[in-house]
Amino acid sequence: MRTKSLKLSKKNEQGRSVSEISRQLGIDKSTFYYWRKKYGGMEKQELKRLKELEEENRKLKQMLDISVRFVPVISEWIFHSILHH
Repeated sequence: MRTKSLKLSKKNEQGRSVSEISRQLGIDKSTFYYWRKKYGGMEKQELKRLKELEEENRKLKQMLDISVRFVPVISEWIFHSILHH
């Protein structure tokens, strides 16, 4: 998606209309404008880094979600272990 948006932006800069590009790729014009707003002006290396950071962020959120769900379980287990000893 990011690489595609970079290519779309370059085609638009080369004089092709947003309508023409959107129609050819089967996307809505609002999608084109969203991609241009989000990724416009970025070079390929910057897009790659953004993708890496988003993936790392996704993994960290997943780890946090797992941790948050297990804290009450572990706390309860510790509490009951202390009471029964």
